[in-house]
Amino acid sequence: MSRIDRRAFIQGIALAALPASHAATSDYSLGFGIGNYGMKTLSTAEAIRLTASTGYDCFEFALMDGWTTEARKVAPAERKEIHKLLREADLTVPSMLEIIPVVADAAGHKMNLERLKRDAQLAHDIYPEGPPVLQTHPGGKTEDWERQKQLVVDHLGDWSKLGASMKTVICIKGHHQNIVDTPQRLAWVMRQVNSPWIRVIYDYSHFEVAGFGLGETLDLLLPFTKVISLKDSNRNPQDYRRLLPGDGQIDYLDYFRRLKAARYPGAVVVEVSGQIHGKPGYDPVAATRHSYNNLAPVFEKAGVKRRKRRG
Repeated sequence: MSRIDRRAFIQGIALAALPASHAATSDYSLGFGIGNYGMKTLSTAEAIRLTASTGYDCFEFALMDGWTTEARKVAPAERKEIHKLLREADLTVPSMLEIIPVVADAAGHKMNLERLKRDAQLAHDIYPEGPPVLQTHPGGKTEDWERQKQLVVDHLGDWSKLGASMKTVICIKGHHQNIVDTPQRLAWVMRQVNSPWIRVIYDYSHFEVAGFGLGETLDLLLPFTKVISLKDSNRNPQDYRRLLPGDGQIDYLDYFRRLKAARYPGAVVVEVSGQIHGKPGYDPVAATRHSYNNLAPVFEKAGVKRRKRRG
């Protein structure tokens, strides 16, 4: 048995040994959300209402080109209206999703900083109660790690200064086939940047396909993590397919128990991959409800409470 497997086995025994009363009396809760990344064909209001009526308590905004919530498209009056809709639906906003690569040339880096600043202002305008984090991926290629890892650190240093000035945390994820593609590389980057304004968006699916265990990656990255993205995969690196959470092989009961044991304070947010929502015939309502039905029962089984909503 490998060191990693041994550790996971021991942790599994410890979790299984928790008395039933522990789960029943725990005050630990998680926010549970989804966003409009997989709802591109819906209006912002429709996406928010669908999220709330399905039973989620968090909403994540997609800020990329082509979405209704792209920052430059959302006028001041609409920002106030979105804030009102969120309050009426009693939804919190843990994060906003972007695709802004850390790896860029000088001109691209300057443009990225301007876009991040614009996104951060939207975050404050839409949800001033607690501005959500901005999340993106590092970009670049796996084979360029040694050559460009210092560039990643330097650019994130500039992002950190912008985050501090805008009072907005910026998160990056370890991404399969990007330059920061392993949990070890991501942890190294976090330690080098060493800033509370640069944190991790944890997405296990990108590590699962490379053969990393859930326990070892959570142990390494949870101290840096501000928000967790949930999706599944087929575990096939030669023909990698992303799936809705609960449709693959990730053990979400074990996952949520580990978050509870670690007292992770953030939210878990379903991501409907572009591989899914880009297919002909895709139904955003069905995907939203299917993901909820897959995961909602696991909270109770894991002894994890849902965040309370007023509605």
